[in-house]
Amino acid sequence: SAPTKAPTKAATSTPTRSPTSVPCTDSGLKLLINGKARGCAWVGRKNTVNRCAKRGVASHCPKTCDVCDIYECSDSTKNFKMKVTGTKRDCGFIGSNIMKVEKRCFFAGVTSTCRETCGYCTA
Repeated sequence: SAPTKAPTKAATSTPTRSPTSVPCTDSGLKLLINGKARGCAWVGRKNTVNRCAKRGVASHCPKTCDVCDIYECSDSTKNFKMKVTGTKRDCGFIGSNIMKVEKRCFFAGVTSTCRETCGYCTA
């Protein structure tokens, strides 16, 4: 058979960011907007552009707000309500005690909320 072409000396195009093996996901927990607990479904129901523009909402709901390229592997910057206890928490609290991170990330909705802290994209 004929020999293949010699390899090129330089890259032929700029590399793209490698895709993650996990889908972009919204938080499964409710965030606090104007003191009310709201979920990402509420954000996407109407006035989505305006709701996503509120401080921290896009980081909590990257899929709904169409900002997966920025936040898919980042922690939400919003306070959220824990599903079981209703306690108000943030990702800083989830990661504050190295001995408890794994246990805290196991609670419903936390891994999809604190994506960086809980290793969502590196699992």
